[in-house]
Amino acid sequence: MIRGISNALVAMVPQAKEIVLHAGHLDRMQALLRRAIQENNLPLAKYAMEHGAPINRQDQKANDGNNDYHIVRAAYYRTNAIAKELIDHGAAVNVACQHGHTPLIASATMGRNRKLIPELLKANADVHRKDHEGRTALMEAAASKDLSAVNMLLKAGAKCEMQDKAGKTALFSALEFGKFFFSYAPYKMSLLIEKLSDPESMNLPDASGTTPLMLAISNGLAPIVSQLLQKGADRFAVNVSGEETIGIAYKERERLKNAIENFDQIISILEPVEGVQEEYQGEDVGYTKLSAAVHFNQIEKVSECLAKGADVHQVSYRKLPLTHAAELGHLEIVKRLLGSGANPKFVYRGVTALGGAIEKRSWKQDDLVEMVKIIDNLEKGNA
Repeated sequence: MIRGISNALVAMVPQAKEIVLHAGHLDRMQALLRRAIQENNLPLAKYAMEHGAPINRQDQKANDGNNDYHIVRAAYYRTNAIAKELIDHGAAVNVACQHGHTPLIASATMGRNRKLIPELLKANADVHRKDHEGRTALMEAAASKDLSAVNMLLKAGAKCEMQDKAGKTALFSALEFGKFFFSYAPYKMSLLIEKLSDPESMNLPDASGTTPLMLAISNGLAPIVSQLLQKGADRFAVNVSGEETIGIAYKERERLKNAIENFDQIISILEPVEGVQEEYQGEDVGYTKLSAAVHFNQIEKVSECLAKGADVHQVSYRKLPLTHAAELGHLEIVKRLLGSGANPKFVYRGVTALGGAIEKRSWKQDDLVEMVKIIDNLEKGNA
C-alpha cells in the first residue's frame, strides 16, 4: 500500500521521488541509531547522526516494543556516551516514553543510570516532571536507595513534598522495603532519610493515611523511627482506618508475639521427631500448587492438595514443603504435612524444618526487641 502511494506521488509530482527517497533514508538512519544504542556502538551512532538520523523523532518502528525517543532509550540501555552525543546534537531531554518516563526518570529508576544524571541536569532536564503514575526522578532515586542520585536531584531543586498518584513522597518511597536495605547499610539509609526529611514532606500521608513514621514503625526500624521523631514527625497522626501511630506499633508487637508463639509450638512438635538427619536428594521442580498454598498459608488449599496426592517431599524453589511451612511459622500447615507423612529428618540444602524454624524464630525475637524500643520511644514522647 505504501509503495503504491509512493509510486503515485512520483507520477504526480516531479520532486516526489526525491522526497520519498529522503524519507526512506531517514527511516534507515533512525533504525541504525536505534541499533547503535541497543548495542552500545558509539561509532555507528555517530555515523547515523551525521547522516541525518532524526534525533527528536519518536521511534515508531522499534523492535523492542517501545516507541521511545532515542535519548530515553539511551538512558534505559545505559549507553551514556551515545546519550551525550545525542544531547550535543540537540536531543530534547524532557521528552517521555509511552510510560511517561523522561530520560531523567529512566536514569533514576532502580538506580539504573546515575552517571547520566549530571549530563541531563546540565541540559536543563526538568526535575519536577512526573510519569503517568505521578512519579518523579527524586521518588525513583529514593526508592532505589541511591544516595548519590538523591543528592544530585536535590541540589538541582527537586522538591521533597511532591506526591505521586498514591500519595507517596520521596521520603515515603525511601522507607518502602527499607528493612532489607537498613540491615546491610544502616548508615546510608540514615543519611537518605536525613536528606529527604524536610518539614514540608515529613508528615505527608499516602492515600491510605499512612505517614512515613507509620511506615518506619511497620518495618520495625527503631533507629529510623527515632530519627524521624527528632526531625518532627507527628506521633499523633491517624490513618484512614482510624489507627493511631502508637496503635500501629502495639499491633505489630502483638503480631510478632503471636508469630513467636507459633514458632515455639512448631519447634516443640519437631524437636522430638527430628532424630538422625537424612540428606534429601529430590529434584527442584519450581512452582507447585502445594508450595504456593504453603507460602500463602492457605490451609484448606494445602488439605486439598494433600487429598489429591500431592508429594509432601517435592522440592519447590529450593525448599521442602515442611521446611517452608516451618520457616514461615505456619503451625497448622506443619501439622497437616506431618500428618500426611512429611519426614522431619530430611535435610535439603543444609536445612531441616526444625533448623529453619529455630533460625526464623530468632529473627522474630530480634524484631520484637526493636518494636519494644519503638513503643518505648513513642510512649516517652506521648507522656
